[in-house]
Amino acid sequence: MKEFAKDILRQLFGLSKARDGKIVFSRLTVSRMNEYGLTGKTLLDVFRFGKEEKPGMIVQKYYEYSVGIYYKYDHAEGKYVITTCWKGGDK
Repeated sequence: MKEFAKDILRQLFGLSKARDGKIVFSRLTVSRMNEYGLTGKTLLDVFRFGKEEKPGMIVQKYYEYSVGIYYKYDHAEGKYVITTCWKGGDK
């Protein structure tokens, strides 16, 4: 019953389910995280709750900026690999 109520609220307010799965960061991602001042927690939030703009690309909009990631699924490891990230729209 609880899941049913959550599904109704998601549909009414346009909310989406969080993406599940383990994630790892590529070397390029770690480098870009340092460059843009992003944390692993922020990228995890983008992966879980961001909007999938096109296959393999997710963007999360915040108040004054947005953060985007590219990812792929590694079938051998059973994990998602975030291949790169960016931050844009600072005011």
